[in-house]
Amino acid sequence: MTDKMSAADFLARAVEFLPLHNGPRFPEIRLHHASIAFELATKAAILHGGGTHAECLHARHDLETAIKIARRRGFACTLEARGAATQLTGYYRTHRLADLARVRPAQVLERLCDLAAAHVWDVNAWMREKRSCQQNGGLVDRQPSASPVINDERFFGIVQRNIFPFFNADNQCEKKSH
Repeated sequence: MTDKMSAADFLARAVEFLPLHNGPRFPEIRLHHASIAFELATKAAILHGGGTHAECLHARHDLETAIKIARRRGFACTLEARGAATQLTGYYRTHRLADLARVRPAQVLERLCDLAAAHVWDVNAWMREKRSCQQNGGLVDRQPSASPVINDERFFGIVQRNIFPFFNADNQCEKKSH
């Protein structure tokens, strides 16, 4: 028996860390939770793409490095998520998110939280699609993950009830313009 987390475990933890829409209004806490969710979702993508726990450990709290590894493993990260990773990494990996909260306007900070939620959503969708293709004889990867992923109904329910109200009734992420 192993004590290492699976891709699905990382993704489930990412969902748990997403900042609640009606949660603490302290920006540094919201940013910290959003950054953790972003990190865990990206590590789920690494593992689901056939990556190793060593690659996850190598990335540590560097969101940009984690995205680079996940992209090499087949995850097509959005430009918006890469931009959020760039903005968060310097502060997150050095435990200085309070500094970021002091220098950015509130709407920028909320946008970073929104982008983290969208990134978690994108990783979940990619894992479901990849798993579906593997089960149907489509894609065959080097080391496909056997982990179950969060089903859309459960994931959307969590997002709709607790997190950010930018998902519409069709489970589509609505892009906000700030």
